[in-house]
Amino acid sequence: MDSKNFIYTPIWVRVLSIGALTITLLMSLFVTWYYLETDKETWLLVALSLAQVSASGLAFALVVFYSSKDAGLSGLQQKTNVFLCRILPRTLLFIDFPNPPLLDWKGAKISKKQIKKDLSSSPTRVSIQKISGGNSALYVIKAMGENLSFRVQVNVWELTISYYFPAKSESDLDRLRSKLEWAMSRFTKIVGYKESWYFSSEDFDQKSYVSVHLTKDFDSDFLDDDRQKLNFAQDLTASTRSLIKECKAQGIALSH
Repeated sequence: MDSKNFIYTPIWVRVLSIGALTITLLMSLFVTWYYLETDKETWLLVALSLAQVSASGLAFALVVFYSSKDAGLSGLQQKTNVFLCRILPRTLLFIDFPNPPLLDWKGAKISKKQIKKDLSSSPTRVSIQKISGGNSALYVIKAMGENLSFRVQVNVWELTISYYFPAKSESDLDRLRSKLEWAMSRFTKIVGYKESWYFSSEDFDQKSYVSVHLTKDFDSDFLDDDRQKLNFAQDLTASTRSLIKECKAQGIALSH
């Protein structure tokens, strides 16, 4: 998908549309030239009108199909804001969700209205801390009887996920890393994130945590590509759900 353009259209649609308009324009110009010095004014007027319409259509198609979206600094910052403050929180609501009743597939509701209704009934609560224009946001997720804090940083196409686990000292680092090796393998071995661990006092509440930072480079047009953004958001939701379950099974506290 060439998501740098205003409207996504398959290549064959572009070729067919531009080809048809170009052929129509050329034929109209030929007919205009052919009847230019004759008394067949009707054909001349029809050809001129058709040429004008096809030329306008061709110009419009080229603008729509090949004009790039805004990639200026303010545009990228706004896209980052929308991704961190709207797309991610909305998707994270699916971390904890009641199972719907089993229905015949024909009775499944798939409208946008039903999606909004389902989201409004989610027991998951998402709180966010973000500076507008900044490239990261802190999320506090209340789901499955737990509170989990993590940060997502978007540096245009480089994304970093940071999970925070309460700790008393640096000696907790190796213990937590060992217990969470399987949970982190979803990120590192399956999806290809780079992993690093730290112990520090965090600015968001001045308490000490062991944190794991997972970094991955996506395509350079990440902020323009809705498919990439949805893929990241849904994968983060599923991975966070699995992490919460693993921490509960391992007896790892997720909040102070």
